[in-house]
Formats: sequence, structure tokens, C-alpha cells
Amino acid sequence: MLRLSRHALLVRAATRVLFLLLFAALTAEATAQERQDRVGQPSRETLDRSAADSSSIENARAEPNFLSRTIGVRRTSFRRDTIRTHTARLKIGREILAAGDHAQATQLFQSGLDSAVADGDTTLQVTYLFNLALTLQAQSLAEPDSSTLSGAATRYLELIELESTSGAARNNLAKIYAQSGQIKEAADQYERAIALGDDRQAFYALNYAGFLEQSGDGAAAIRYYELARAQEPHHPAAHEGLIRLYSSHDVSALAAYLWDLVGGGQEIIGTETALELLLRADPLQSRDTEQLRQELLTVVAVGLSKQYYEPSSFAGTPEGRSLRRLVADDAVGAQAAALLHLHLLDPRDVGLRQGADVDLPFESWDIGRELDDPPRGVWPREGFRALARSLGDWHLQHQDTTSAEGYYLIALNMSEAELDLQAILRLANLYLAAGNSARVEDLITQYSSRLYGGKGAAYRHGLWKNIFEYHRVLGTIYAILERWGSSNEVTSAIFQLERARQAVREFNSELDESGEPLRFDPMQVNLLARAYTATGQEPLAVRLRLDMAENYLDERADLDAHRVLQPLEDSGLPPDISDRDRARYEALRAASDNR
Repeated sequence: MLRLSRHALLVRAATRVLFLLLFAALTAEATAQERQDRVGQPSRETLDRSAADSSSIENARAEPNFLSRTIGVRRTSFRRDTIRTHTARLKIGREILAAGDHAQATQLFQSGLDSAVADGDTTLQVTYLFNLALTLQAQSLAEPDSSTLSGAATRYLELIELESTSGAARNNLAKIYAQSGQIKEAADQYERAIALGDDRQAFYALNYAGFLEQSGDGAAAIRYYELARAQEPHHPAAHEGLIRLYSSHDVSALAAYLWDLVGGGQEIIGTETALELLLRADPLQSRDTEQLRQELLTVVAVGLSKQYYEPSSFAGTPEGRSLRRLVADDAVGAQAAALLHLHLLDPRDVGLRQGADVDLPFESWDIGRELDDPPRGVWPREGFRALARSLGDWHLQHQDTTSAEGYYLIALNMSEAELDLQAILRLANLYLAAGNSARVEDLITQYSSRLYGGKGAAYRHGLWKNIFEYHRVLGTIYAILERWGSSNEVTSAIFQLERARQAVREFNSELDESGEPLRFDPMQVNLLARAYTATGQEPLAVRLRLDMAENYLDERADLDAHRVLQPLEDSGLPPDISDRDRARYEALRAASDNR
């Protein structure tokens, strides 16, 4: 089990009732607090003062001129005393309830309700009704009695008559209906609570999902677990519910969910969950179990690539031990061994750095799919390469540039069918940082046939996303070399970056509403603008910055707009800029300042 999930399972049974009671009490407290704020916050001394009891109300009514003293636009001391009295009563009642004395708590809350009814104060009536219902509900759990449970339901219904927007009351009433076997009524109250859309919607959705799962409606339960997780992404019960139901109802959705985890900042739990599923004794229900297991191991590779750890210590981690257990698996054993082995390689080894044989069983999974997009996530080869690049990044951050270069070269030489563009870009930056521009030239020369061959294949198949990546990487490398060129010179930054920008437009023009658009990001804008400026085309550089700043502002990407406009603010507009572009610049500055 997951570390987090295991903890949740250990405490769930012991805390289920307590959590319900605490949540409901906090809801009532928030309601009472909101009312107090309308008449003045009582001091802590007032809350703790035992003299503030229910007799204060009757004593006040017995005094002469009672009505004349309480009439007026502003609330009077009687009203403040009343609020203080109710605040103290509620506080004491909750303490008694927490101690398990249901009878005394019921008596105290009932006397407060009677007082609130006599005063015509519906706000306090709602508060007391909630606490009464909660007390009866707690009593029915401690001392099972259908009449007590029925009494709690009656109080919740009375509360809802006064305040129909109480999600907590509807949620708790649904629990009572479910406990009493009133399935339709329970579902109705859960759905009404969720439809309110208040800040506890995830809590109601989680309860409803559990109810639906217990009722045998797994498909509907998935929808509400998904809703709960959308509101509370780190909630362990929502995660466990989705894993449980996806595994038995929709393994395709299970894989997509794991990709969402590793791509959405929850790479640790995504990696651990994928490993748990791979180690399960019972196979996942799927016609494509072997393919699914391959995908799960790819999730592991990508999840690991997003984590920060010392490679040499990986074998002793829980993830490393899980991979060792998988080595004997018929479907993914060789690949699990390869992931382990990757951490143990000596990236300084000359043979590895020159592309010597490395056991790469992932490659066999991707034969014939080199130009296809994966249905979700990435293909196994890219997952393995991502991990190699990540290990290189770790060494680079620790100033070990030789080992970093070794891992980047391993990633680069991992597949004959497809060049790792991210690895070649990392190598170019590594060499440039060391002042070795000649090595960058050698890199381009060594891999030029594969770079341009891969780009040509992408054009032949109309793969605009791949086309963009090739142009982006080539343009960036040529910019690193300050080989600015022109729009007609293929081996130049201007040619490649202009076509990368065009590929973005082509890809996005064919995209449906559900797809994720490509972006020509500020780094690429700044590189292309620098190229224009370096070749004496300053008006073109300014126009590019203005065009892209307008696009970014339309996307609400204000920081990106600032990044591409900042060089103009630092150096000022060139004198030969057109009046139209000058006006656009001023308008963009004003729009950016107003946000």
C-alpha cells in the first residue's frame, strides 16, 4: 500500500464517527460564529463565565420597562446578553456531547431551542436544531435505537425547513436515510447537498461516492470520487476509491488517472500506486493486461524522472525494492531490471558515452509506433529516456558534468528509430556552458542526418507537434552558436525558429476544443527577436514581440507578455519603428500595468 494510503486505512475505522461529529460540530460553530459577528464578538472572559446561563433571559424579561429598553435601530445590551448566553450554552453543550453524555446535551440544546423559538430567532433555531440532531445521531451510534435515529432525522428536516441551503444538514440526513435503508431518500439528500456547491462539496461527494459504491453502483461512484478529488486533489480516500473502482470497472481510465497524477505534481503517489498495481496478486481485469502492465511501468519511469534523489541509493528505496520484485514478471521483468540497471551504470564509462550496447528492452515495446502519438502519457521509450535525462540533471546540479554528459548521451543513443531531442539540447547547453562551442558544432554534424531525417518524416506524415519540436531544438542550437542566418538559410536560427512558430499555428488550427494547444514560448520569442536584431531587422524584432505579447495577454499569460516586452522597456524602441507599432507598444504597456 501507499505510505499515505496505509495510514489512512489504519485510522479510517477508528475516526469515521469522530470525523462526522467533528465536522458537523464545526459547521454549527461556524453558523453560530457568523451570527455572533452580526451583534459583536463576545470576549473570551464572557465565553468562560459560568454566570452566563439561561436564567439571564427570564430575569431580563421580568425587569420594568423591558420592551422600551429593547426597541431601537441598534441592538441593545439585552440582545448582546442573549447572544452571550446562547454562546455559553452551545459551548457547554458541545463539551458535554464530546464527553458522551447525550441525555444532558439533548436537554441543554432543547432548552436553547425553546428559548430561540420564544424569541423568534430563526438563526439560533437553526443552530440548536443542528446540535440536537447531531446529538441524537451520535446517541444512535453509541446506543442503537431506531426512535433516536428517527428523532435526529426529524430535527434535520425541521432545520432544512428553516434553512434549505444547509449542506451539512442534508449530508447528515442522507447518512441517516442510508442507515435506515431509505436508499432513494439518501441519494436525493446527497445530491441536494452536493448541488449547493459550498466549500464542503468534496466532503459530501466523498460520502455519496462511498454510499454508491456500497450500493453496487460503481460507475456512478466513480463520478463522485472524481468530483471529490477535483476539489481535494490530495484526499487519500478519493484516491483509494478511484484506484479501487477503475481497477474493476475501467482500466483505461485507471491508466489515464495515473498519468494525471505524475503530470500534475503528484508523481510520488502516482509512482507508488503504479508499482502497487503491478505487484498485485490478482491480475487487473483487462483484455490487454500485458499492454496495461507495460504502460504502468512506463508511468513508474516517468514518475521517477520527476523526483529528486541520489541515483546510487535508489536500489534501497521502497521503489527500488518493488522493481527488484518485478524482475521475475513475465510481462515487464526485463524492463524493470533495465530501470534498476540504469541507476547503477557508470556514466563515465567511455563505451557507454560512445553509444556502446545498453540493455534497452523498452525499445521492443515501441516497434512500429515511432511516428504515432500515444493514447495518453508517453511511449515506453520516452519514459526510459526521461529517466536517463533526469539522472543526468541530478549529476549536473551536483557539478558532475562528466556524469551528466554520460546520461544525456545514453538517452541520445537509446533508440535508433528516434532521436532524443531533449537530450541533444541538454548536451548543447552543457557544452556551451563549458565554453566549448566546437563540441556543439560536432554534435550537430554527428547527428545532422538523424535530425533532418526525423524532421522530414514528420513533415511527410503531417505531424505538426513533432515538426515543431525539431524546428525548436534546431533553432535553439543554432541560436546558441549565434548562427543567425536568414529566412532562406536552413542551417540557421531564423529559418528554424520561424518554422517552429509556423508549426504552432498549423497545429493549433487543426486542434479541437478538448486538445491542448502548442505555444511559442517567451524563450523562443526572445531568441528569434535576438536573431532579427543581430541581422539588422529591428522593426521585425519589435513586431514579433508585440504580436506575441498580444497573444499572451489574450491567454491571460501576463508574465509571459512582460518577458517579451521587457527588452523593449530596457533599451527603448528603435527610431525607425512605425507609428502603428509604437502605438501598439504603448497600448500593451498600459494593458499590462492595469492587470
